[in-house]
Amino acid sequence: MTKSATITTNTTILTNASPSIHRSTLTDCTLSNLTPSDSITRSVLNAVTITGINSSDQIKPVTSNSAPPPAQPTSTSIDRSSCSTCTITHSHLRHCTLANCTLVKVCSSKSVRADQCSLENITSLRRCTITNSTVGGRSWMTRCDVHASEIGGGSALRRSSVARCRVTGSQLKKARLVDCEVIGCIVVNTDLKGVIIKNGVWRNGSLVGKVVERENIVVVSRDGNGDKVCQPWPEL
Repeated sequence: MTKSATITTNTTILTNASPSIHRSTLTDCTLSNLTPSDSITRSVLNAVTITGINSSDQIKPVTSNSAPPPAQPTSTSIDRSSCSTCTITHSHLRHCTLANCTLVKVCSSKSVRADQCSLENITSLRRCTITNSTVGGRSWMTRCDVHASEIGGGSALRRSSVARCRVTGSQLKKARLVDCEVIGCIVVNTDLKGVIIKNGVWRNGSLVGKVVERENIVVVSRDGNGDKVCQPWPEL
């Protein structure tokens, strides 16, 4: 493969692969086992370790009906990205700006801006801005803004804004959450602030049902006093 433009490398190790590098500056980087179609384009990488993918190590597609299909590329590919002090493993990136981030086994990451984040075992990230957050657990996000939050447990977020929240095993669409903890919920077109919610279905600002019928809905304040925000959803 070809290398072009200016490349600055203090420590660069290419093992079993020599990626095509175009308009890139590499500093203190280690590149290893990049297969089968390695390409780094218009990228500035500083102190980055990139490890290629093993076909037997790929993440299996998510079986949930709500999850998007997995990305087709099977190797690490970075396109028009700026990375600084990052570790990238088994990832496919495009149009990404990353700083002080760790990405591990990321299937797809397109048009993502991430700073001071830990991104691990993610199904897909598309058109997201993520700061000071941790995202993992086979979760995926599309067109979301996430700040100072933890997203995991196979959560699916679409066109949502999340700040200082913990979201686990939940689905968000057009939701705006601030200072919340969301566990096993579906939240659609709803604004929530300062609450802990579990097993509830929220639509257009109202609690309309349960996710799991045999379990109770929990809605309490997050300020520590344990006061109920509303009564549990009645048994059906």
